[in-house]
Amino acid sequence: MARANHPDHGATALPEELRGLTYDQATSEQVRQIREHVRAQLAALDAQWTPEQRQQRREELRRRLNAA
Repeated sequence: MARANHPDHGATALPEELRGLTYDQATSEQVRQIREHVRAQLAALDAQWTPEQRQQRREELRRRLNAA
């Protein structure tokens, strides 16, 4: 779900043959492919942030956790 401070960056979808699988249903090769896909998406998203933005997000998260 996209929000104003968390825009949808158009993450690429899993290939059709990997969609809807549960961990118990997937073969070890399918699990590897899914993990590789997710890691690539996370790396692409992480590359968009500057070190200052990362630090700001950490501080915001820390404040929210302390408030909870």
